[in-house]
Amino acid sequence: NLPALKALRIGFLTNVLNPKASLFFLSLFTQLIDPETPRLLQVIYALCMMATTFAWFSFVTVTLSHRPVQQRFEPVQYTIERVFGILLILLGVLLATANVR
Repeated sequence: NLPALKALRIGFLTNVLNPKASLFFLSLFTQLIDPETPRLLQVIYALCMMATTFAWFSFVTVTLSHRPVQQRFEPVQYTIERVFGILLILLGVLLATANVR
């Protein structure tokens, strides 16, 4: 087990340096905010998204790090990973072949 502060640092750097996460938030941010949106409101939106993301990943980490939870997931982990992998590939194909209007 890692010390809590080291685990927090690793998780933070993993998410900050993940280009998929950056692109996701950039796309979300550009959908929610107009160029005319006041700067203060943009900062508030960004802080809310950061806080929500931090809370979600903290919840997932704390929940999934418990041994009883891990033991329940182990038998079905392979199947879950494959099913979600297929779903993400299908979503990607649908997005790639969708007509843009």
